[in-house]
Amino acid sequence: MYYIERLFPKILKKSVYKTKDPQSANFFFVESYTTCVYHNCHFNEGKTTDECKLKTGDYLEKIIKYIRSYSFEFKVNRKDGGVEEQNSNKISYWDRNGGLDHIFVFSWDQASEILGWNHPIRQLVKPSIHLTTFGTIENHSNFNSHKDVVIPPYSNYELQLKKVEGFEKNYQKYIKLERKIFAYFRGTFIKDHKYSKGVRQFLWEIGKTHGEKFKIFEFHSENYWNEMFNSTFSLCPQGWSPWSPRLFDSMIAGTIPDGTKLPFETTKLDYSSFSLKLLNKNVHMIKEVLERNFEDEKKILRLRRNLYKYRKEVVWYFSEEEENFDVDRGAFGNVMLELKKKGFVVGAVGNLEYW
Repeated sequence: MYYIERLFPKILKKSVYKTKDPQSANFFFVESYTTCVYHNCHFNEGKTTDECKLKTGDYLEKIIKYIRSYSFEFKVNRKDGGVEEQNSNKISYWDRNGGLDHIFVFSWDQASEILGWNHPIRQLVKPSIHLTTFGTIENHSNFNSHKDVVIPPYSNYELQLKKVEGFEKNYQKYIKLERKIFAYFRGTFIKDHKYSKGVRQFLWEIGKTHGEKFKIFEFHSENYWNEMFNSTFSLCPQGWSPWSPRLFDSMIAGTIPDGTKLPFETTKLDYSSFSLKLLNKNVHMIKEVLERNFEDEKKILRLRRNLYKYRKEVVWYFSEEEENFDVDRGAFGNVMLELKKKGFVVGAVGNLEYW
């Protein structure tokens, strides 16, 4: 799930968007592996959350220090007493715009919070563009909807896509496929109501009282994908973060997600055309809402049809072997569209062409 911080630079290096000439670059991508550093610290070294966040912040601080050590010369025309003079100055690409045109991938659940709350590097990279799975429309220190881009997490959907594409010649059969499970969720449950804002806890209770319709399970299972493919509705409640990777699993499986700021919703994906959205405060209405929609057969077929249409838009495609690999398809191409849509232009360059 977190692998996208390693995969994204690989895709970028094979794309037409890269350049070796920094003077022609619109943006500067900072290759960094903050989640790798944090997880190694936490799981292999056995250190505390705060210790690992501090270590991760120190790691990124060294990278930025290295970046800022490289400067370029630029010329400025000034008029002194009516006489125009040309002066040369040296400055790093980072300091030229305060890091505004630099891009980071933060694949951790809480995005840049992985750097710690008070580490100075977090404030330093705050103006930069963050590609993150953490998306919210609320005012949040981890995400700024004006500059940051929500991306789907990485998952290897190769086997699942092959199963779906087995219906390629007869996708009507796929759309009308009988699914025996009405509503499905499998994931983590914590009694603390701060977790998931009480939503997952409510789903656990409804699974106990209406188990014939709501299949609610804890922990992962080898049958996860079979259960998903066999479900009409897939429940995608938040955990600690406002997003859930189950949304994208649902899209691949063709299960109607009951879904935050979502990936590519302003450029490519009309989520209302293939999902149902219920506010956390209205979770008590979920049985009524799903049953009402289930009775509308035409609507269910329309939602499934659009799921089939959009299923590949959240997939990260990459091939080490293919020389002329089409990087513009799927999630990477949609990230490029998001950057263009937001109109990120720093300096005089008018079109997004190179990094």
